[in-house]
Amino acid sequence: MEEEIWRGEVSNELKHITHTMTDVQRQVQDMRCEISTQMEEHRSYHARNEHRWGFARWCRLHPFRLSAIVAAATAATWANNDPTLLRVIVSALVSLK
Repeated sequence: MEEEIWRGEVSNELKHITHTMTDVQRQVQDMRCEISTQMEEHRSYHARNEHRWGFARWCRLHPFRLSAIVAAATAATWANNDPTLLRVIVSALVSLK
């Protein structure tokens, strides 16, 4: 008799564990779908608005050129003691597409 009660309790516990695992698997699948949807929307946003990222993209593609330009602008500004030159260089960089 005790063994049947124990088996019933174990059986109920296993059913509960199975139900919980099914629920967790469903939640993980829902999260995967949500993340996938959001990543696709993010990629689509960047594809539609890539023209807006001209300067940032140029900086990412040419970090050494950017460093050289910044160093040259800093040196020229420091040597001439004229911040106008720096403003001209920065405005030229920002207008890059």
